[in-house]
Amino acid sequence: MQTRVIDYIDFDKVNVLLEGFNQSTGFVTAILDLDGNVLSKSGWRQICTNFHRVHTLTSTRCTISDTELSGQMNKGEKYHCYKCLNGLTDVAVPIIIKGEHIANLFSGQFFFEKPDYKFFEEQARQFGFNETKYMKALKEVPIVSEEKVKTAMDFLLNMTQIISEMTFQRMELMTLNNTISESEETYRMLYENLNDAVFTSELNSDGTLGKFIHVNDIACQRLSYSREELLQKTPLDINSLTQKETVISNTQLFINNQRTVYETEHITKNGEIIAVEVSSNLTTYKGKTLILSIARDITERKRAEEELTKNEAIIKTTVDNLPIILYVIDKDGIFRLSIGAGLKSLGLKPNQVVGFSVFDVYKDHPAIVQAVKKALSNELTNFESKVNEAYHYNSLSPLPNVGIIGVAMDITELKNTFRKLEQSREDYLKLFEDHVAIKLLIDPSSGQIINSNFAAENYYGWTREELKQMNIAQINTLSKEEIEKAIKNAMINQKMHVEFIHRLANGSLRNVEVFSSKINFNGKQVLHSIIHDVTDRKKAEEELVIAKKRAEESDRLKTAFLQNMSHEIRTPMNAIMGFSELLPDCANDSVKLKNYTNIINLRCNDLLDIINDILDISKIESGQLPANMTATNLEELFSELSSFFNEYQKRLNKEHIELNLHAFSNHEQNLILTDNVKLKQIFINLISNAFKFTDEGKIEGTCKLDNTNNLIFSVSDTGIGIPQDKHQYIFDRFTQIQHKGKKNTGGTGLGLSIVKALVSLLGGHVSLESEPGKGSTFYFTIPYQPNRAALAEPQEVINTQHSELSGKTILIVEDDANNAEYLNEVLAGTGLIILQAGTGAAAIEKSNIQNIDLVLMDVRLPDISGYEALRLIRTKNPNLKIILQTAYATIDEQRKAFSEGCVDYLSKPIKKDILLNMIKKHLN
Repeated sequence: MQTRVIDYIDFDKVNVLLEGFNQSTGFVTAILDLDGNVLSKSGWRQICTNFHRVHTLTSTRCTISDTELSGQMNKGEKYHCYKCLNGLTDVAVPIIIKGEHIANLFSGQFFFEKPDYKFFEEQARQFGFNETKYMKALKEVPIVSEEKVKTAMDFLLNMTQIISEMTFQRMELMTLNNTISESEETYRMLYENLNDAVFTSELNSDGTLGKFIHVNDIACQRLSYSREELLQKTPLDINSLTQKETVISNTQLFINNQRTVYETEHITKNGEIIAVEVSSNLTTYKGKTLILSIARDITERKRAEEELTKNEAIIKTTVDNLPIILYVIDKDGIFRLSIGAGLKSLGLKPNQVVGFSVFDVYKDHPAIVQAVKKALSNELTNFESKVNEAYHYNSLSPLPNVGIIGVAMDITELKNTFRKLEQSREDYLKLFEDHVAIKLLIDPSSGQIINSNFAAENYYGWTREELKQMNIAQINTLSKEEIEKAIKNAMINQKMHVEFIHRLANGSLRNVEVFSSKINFNGKQVLHSIIHDVTDRKKAEEELVIAKKRAEESDRLKTAFLQNMSHEIRTPMNAIMGFSELLPDCANDSVKLKNYTNIINLRCNDLLDIINDILDISKIESGQLPANMTATNLEELFSELSSFFNEYQKRLNKEHIELNLHAFSNHEQNLILTDNVKLKQIFINLISNAFKFTDEGKIEGTCKLDNTNNLIFSVSDTGIGIPQDKHQYIFDRFTQIQHKGKKNTGGTGLGLSIVKALVSLLGGHVSLESEPGKGSTFYFTIPYQPNRAALAEPQEVINTQHSELSGKTILIVEDDANNAEYLNEVLAGTGLIILQAGTGAAAIEKSNIQNIDLVLMDVRLPDISGYEALRLIRTKNPNLKIILQTAYATIDEQRKAFSEGCVDYLSKPIKKDILLNMIKKHLN
């Protein structure tokens, strides 16, 4: 099978050579295989890359020329010049590996004499080239003497020899590796008979190099060691002192990449230094990690390279006629070559700096020093330098194991020209293109956009070229007539300040503020428009108006609420305080005393309802009102509600209104899981509301199941009803419907808002049916969760007599003197022995020294909290019964009381009957 060049030629190294040759001589190069495929190229002329090799017909000519040159190479010529069918001269040098002609190194794209410009002008017209650009590209093609070509070709012949050697070495190495993988026997034969030294060493587990385990005869002969002696050494032992770090670093490299090739120096037993190229592979064998290395003696090649670098005459002859500087710096930073006509601009003579360190010569030019260091790290580097007011463009190319080759071109004149142009450009950009504001230049006669800046491009989403093809009517949402009128007014008045709606490329619409003025541009009057996006400002203004309305409405509602609260609180307070003052005057009139006391009690309940409503809505808004699902019996719930509202009707003097609450007829259906407290509160709010607005007739509550497994509750009344247009507001906070001719019923305006929130908390929704004069029906749903396993607990009958309390000791812990006195009065006559403590410390002390049956503990005490006090009491009296009493009337507080071990919980204000029943329950 024919050898494939691309598999063996190291194009990374070849490209460095070709690029250096192009930069130092100006000759373009390329490597083509025998089929005409371009494998590598450097510095090709624009007339070829942009014209001849682009057009179908001229490209075919190029292929014919390449084929012709390749054919001449097959005849055994050293090199061959040929004038291609497109009119340029090319030259080719054969690349021969192991006697086989496998590719050609091309150069050329030059003239030996002044070209026939008419020929090329005719060629441009024939093939449709841009004649101006084509002829400009033609002028860049150099005219070169045959002597220079001969000199360059001799250099290229040496280069092809280097390429051939490099490729030959790679072919041999690859052949060796393939052979090793095919057969162990073949591997051993090659191992022992290869002309290169072969070493196999072990890689230690910590990444260090172990001893050799195999070496071939060539390795022993070259290093003058016996096989036994070499097998006692490591790869580091046979490398010179200066190359040990190179071996270590390359070992780490090939451990990561499995394969590497590097140059080093081996030292023989007699101390002789041998330059070698080492190719290493990583492999595993019988559980061990092995390094297989082949070391080729490259002493002759290194000598040839040194000879090549010494051949400066050819390069000098070429470079001295070019306005450039060519310099070579070795790997220690020492100048080894400095030639070229460009040295005059630096005040230097050829090779004047040779032998000096670049770091010393240019120590005051850190950019040059940094670039040289970068190139010495094997990185292609391009940079600009300024020395003695002369600017140069430098290109540095690494030469492996040698140093770097650099080319510098004087660009001082070009820089000065660019500086002037850049200044003009910057002035223009500052005025127009780079301005952060959106700018358009518009033709007033047609509305066509003449130009735009980058801000306009970014804002509208069209490119500047697209904008130049557009009319302002394609952006502005006004009609064409309205746009023409606006432009006309702007031209008459010299300026314009208007707000429009503009359309963007993505179809979105934006509010803009446009400032336009008439200016002269390229001798023509145009409209210069500066555009600001005010969409966010407009939106903010609209939101501000909405927010203002909301704030005003909120302020109105809050004002109404505060006024209402003031009225609702002061009204019962007026009765409480008024009748409290009258009590001493009627001490001997039992009828009046009972009447006044009932009034005070009723108004206190009203005040408590108001406070509870405010607390409920506050807890709902703050999310501190969780649902507590417990077993609930609807029959018992409706029975409690009926008892509650019997008293409520007496307070309102509406005992004539009939109240009917209907549970399920099936007893088990009434046993459900829900939040019993919140369900009761919903009914209390709805029924209380019904009583307020019903003067005659009845109020009825029902429950039923729908087909979606929801419980539907309803509360109906025969009251005055609610107008249809008020239905959507009736559940809003602070909302109260004023009925014509109807006395204000009072309240906070929070009841129905609380109902809606509580129903939502239980997973349902609330609705309303109502008509003025025909009454109202409120419906609400909750999910139906049956609890058939629950049995109704028998109601405990509390003995109204107090004989069972006689002789029992109770400790009242209360810091408020009035509350303490109230509790004393309530418990007076019960036979209880009453102890009192105003602080937590006092309560702890009394519980430790006296036998106490029950503690009535307040939460808020002046020294420590009631919870802390009860914990300390329980350390000595773990079974002591404690009832918590607090003004913090929340479900969380109740849960905390039970979690702390309290037997019960009382929320203030404390009612006499509830307190006595609870004490009897826990002392009986």
